[in-house]
Amino acid sequence: MSLEAEMVRDVNRLETDFQSAETRKTREIQSRSMDRETKALEQMSEMHFDEKKKIFEQYLPESLMKDLFDELSNKEREDMDLYKKELAAIKVQKLAEMEENERII
Repeated sequence: MSLEAEMVRDVNRLETDFQSAETRKTREIQSRSMDRETKALEQMSEMHFDEKKKIFEQYLPESLMKDLFDELSNKEREDMDLYKKELAAIKVQKLAEMEENERII
């Protein structure tokens, strides 16, 4: 095998290894980013929930406030749980697509 052919093969292998490493890092970063986004949305929802609770406690009679607050809090928690599941499914799908693209390369 000629020196030039060996060098071309080594460069090609190096490029492939680099692309593979770059793709893995991109997947890791994407995963962490999606996790942070989900956590930030959850924290924001909790803060919003706490603000509503304060408003209800301040302005509504206790019996009415408790009923409305319980109903609202249950609905918001259900919505947040569904949204978190949806984000988790999107994350899994996106990471699988990235992995598949890496295999193609």
